[in-house]
Amino acid sequence: MSDLASAYDAVLFDMDGVLLEGRSTASIIYERAANDTIRRLEADPLPEQLARLEQRSYGPLLEAACRDSGIDPERFWQLRERCASAREHRWLAQGLREPYADTDALFDLDVPLAVVSNNRHATIQYVLDTVMPGMFEVGRGRDPSIAGFRRRKPDSTYLDETLDALGVETALYVGDRTTDVEAAHAAGIDSVLLTRPEAPSIDMTTVAPTYRIESLAELPTLSPRRVTRA
Repeated sequence: MSDLASAYDAVLFDMDGVLLEGRSTASIIYERAANDTIRRLEADPLPEQLARLEQRSYGPLLEAACRDSGIDPERFWQLRERCASAREHRWLAQGLREPYADTDALFDLDVPLAVVSNNRHATIQYVLDTVMPGMFEVGRGRDPSIAGFRRRKPDSTYLDETLDALGVETALYVGDRTTDVEAAHAAGIDSVLLTRPEAPSIDMTTVAPTYRIESLAELPTLSPRRVTRA
């Protein structure tokens, strides 16, 4: 039994930059998904509106571009999320994004494993079913709606739902961003900040993870320490 298994009932992971190479979905995926969506809606946005519709995040500028183009923002966003997932799944099928080599260390963790990511839920399920089959009990990504996008980390909603699905209270969340640490602590669980050598540096004065590692290979031998959270 690994050291972690003696202290935690489950270990949860972020996906992009932690399990899967690349810190996020490529911008070109969103650009092409926006154009897929515009064609399906038979819309004709002006060039400046199109540039806003191609942005990766939902916000006031994208919403305004929808309304100025005569498109319902919710309808556009939900369809664009589906189109983005379909395009990213083709990338994954072609091997353009693969699991990090150190994910092999997860086989040495004798506890249930799960994935909780800000990426789209359909893509999380695709990765769990096709790219990394049989490794995780639960996967949770953002819902394909505006409200779902707004529930991304550091909001702890998706972490809370995953803990409920696993039926555990004592868990550890492994991520590579300050928002991952914030979401874990908001959910009342401990955190691991993964700082891969090739990843952008993080100001450690602004974040206080329970543990810090540079490779997933360190997880099975991590010495647990109990942290009491308010």
